[in-house]
Amino acid sequence: MKQADLSRSTTPAASTGARMGPPGMPGGAGAGAKPRDLGGTLRRLLYLVLTEKAKLATILISTVISVLLGVLGPWLLGKATDLIVSAVSASSDIPFSQLARLLLLVAVMQVVAALFNWRRHG
Repeated sequence: MKQADLSRSTTPAASTGARMGPPGMPGGAGAGAKPRDLGGTLRRLLYLVLTEKAKLATILISTVISVLLGVLGPWLLGKATDLIVSAVSASSDIPFSQLARLLLLVAVMQVVAALFNWRRHG
């Protein structure tokens, strides 16, 4: 094949001069592309965030509560396991009233954590 024939066998995008970018982004700003007006972009972003302060605070508080309750649940289950193991090791009766209180507390905490998690995403 001649050199002229090779140039015709390129992809349509290359031959028409169209730029290929990520799907959904025509013209594709590649890695390292700089915004045209960084200061203006940051001001608009800050304005959008500040107009949604109440929603942002609600999401942040819901996230913290959900995570704290999600972490405390397994810790309390460990305490319940310790109750059983210590009773079995000492060949004594398992303190079912204490165990029931701990398990009920864990169940309530998990439901509350799920509600806060739902609120955060809702």
